[in-house]
Amino acid sequence: MQNILVSVLGCLFFCQAEFPIQLLQNNFQYELYEAGKRIEQRPFVMTEDIIQFFEKEKADWKKDNVTYAPHYVLVSQNIKINIFTHKIIVNYQTKEGKFAQYTKEIDTKELLLMINSSK
Repeated sequence: MQNILVSVLGCLFFCQAEFPIQLLQNNFQYELYEAGKRIEQRPFVMTEDIIQFFEKEKADWKKDNVTYAPHYVLVSQNIKINIFTHKIIVNYQTKEGKFAQYTKEIDTKELLLMINSSK
């Protein structure tokens, strides 16, 4: 029984998913945090080049239930995208109404340049 539980938990940790591209059509806010405090917030329009960035990187997201302190964040009603230097964490509401969190190790310089140039 214990082996089954360990196998199931291992599978849950390594389950992969695709980035929910369809949720990028929502209205977003851009938030910037420093030392755990929000220092900037503004409306954000998702541009086609950012959507293409996530389309290109839509595969191989790993399930992750760890809490992260945000720095760069894009947030809308059904999705929150935390952006770090070499990782993106996405929390989103599934069709069933539950929230799921996935991460991907990725160089985010290009994405951050696109976000900052859309001010």
